[in-house]
Parts: sequence; structure tokens; C-alpha cells
Amino acid sequence: MPLTTDPPAERTAPERAAPAPAEDPAPLKVVPVRHPWRWAAVAVTAVLIAQFVHGLVTNPAWEWEVFAQFFTAETVLRAVWVTLQLTVYGTALGFVLGVVLAFMRLSASPFLRWVAFGYVWAFRSIPLIVQLLFWFNLAYLYKRLDFGIPFGPGFFHFDTMGLVGAMGAAVLGLALHQAAYAAEIVRGG
Repeated sequence: MPLTTDPPAERTAPERAAPAPAEDPAPLKVVPVRHPWRWAAVAVTAVLIAQFVHGLVTNPAWEWEVFAQFFTAETVLRAVWVTLQLTVYGTALGFVLGVVLAFMRLSASPFLRWVAFGYVWAFRSIPLIVQLLFWFNLAYLYKRLDFGIPFGPGFFHFDTMGLVGAMGAAVLGLALHQAAYAAEIVRGG
């Protein structure tokens, strides 16, 4: 193509890019994209899963009859029931508190934002087992709780010995721990 000094608007028609002529799409054959490596990955994964399941079923070292005997024992079934209860209570209470904390983190008040941030930071940083031990040993750490004027006289009090039992300490610890994670999930959403 010869070099010209003419502005683009003054070029002749053959020099300009013309739109492609409209062709009838009917004769075009549409071929789906092939993914051979995807199918190879599916085949390899299926074989590995089949081998794992086959090993679980046929390996006598698993001793499935012993597993069934112990898994259906009354103490194990009661423990499973307690675990399910703790999961439901801790998750439900933790999610409710987490929503409140998420709103605090999104608040226009810097004080509420920092309090919620501190809560989330502390409860996500302290290991759950430490939190559970703290709530279980609340009666050892604080003999009684007073209610009244802050830093002043208390109007009434009660002993903490019977306040938090084993189940209550577990629900409280799990809920407070879960609330920190739920707050970040809700805030991030």
C-alpha cells in the first residue's frame, strides 16, 4: 500500500476497511470446544476415588465390625447427641451475635467499630480450647458477680459456682468464638 499524506477521511474507498460481507450462517458448522485434559482429569480422579472406596471396603485392617460395635455404644451415641446440640446452640447464638458485631463494624461510630474490631481480633486470636477453659473455670476466677453502680456499691450479687455448668460453658465459648467469625462473614458479604 503506497504511503499517502492525505488525511484518513480523504482516502479512496478501496483503502478503507470495509465491513465483512454478510454471510448466511446456516452453512456454518458449529463444533464444540474439545477439552481432552478435562476428561483425563475426570478419569484419573474417578479411578483414585474408586481405589480409595475399594480399599475402605476390602481392607480387613479397618475392622468395620469393631467400628460398628463401638460406634453404636450408648455412651458414643449420647456424646454424638451432645455434640449436635452444642453445634446447633453455638452456631445459632454465634450467628446472632455475629450479625450485631457486623453492624457495629459497619457503624459510623468509631467507638463501636473499634470495640467490634477488638472483639473479633481477640476471639479469633485466642485458641478455642483456651476460651472453653476460661468459661468453664469462671467460678474459680470470679467468686461472685455484683450488679450496681459501676466501680461503686453493688445492689445485689450472686455466686458464680452454679452459674455456668459444663454445657453452658461449652455453648457460651462456642457461641462467642463463632460470633467473631460470623461477624466477618456478614460484614464481608
